[in-house]
Amino acid sequence: MVKVLYFIFGILVVLLICPIGIILEKKGFNFGYCPICHTKLRHFANDSQGGRGYICDECNYHTWVTYNCVDKQRNTRTPKERGGEK
Repeated sequence: MVKVLYFIFGILVVLLICPIGIILEKKGFNFGYCPICHTKLRHFANDSQGGRGYICDECNYHTWVTYNCVDKQRNTRTPKERGGEK
């Protein structure tokens, strides 16, 4: 019985990891505006695994986004990277 409870608890923890990560990234990204000085964040880099880096030019606040649903309104990839036009 205890093993079943541990198994169920483990499944719940695993299922909560992704939503918690999305919530934390959305909070840091703040709809594309700096949470400190409220200026628009500028995309400055992509990492090798697809993460996007954003920086505030006013106060140097920066954040990294890995989930596509966080910055989906901001399309930072070129058409070539999306597999479209060349």
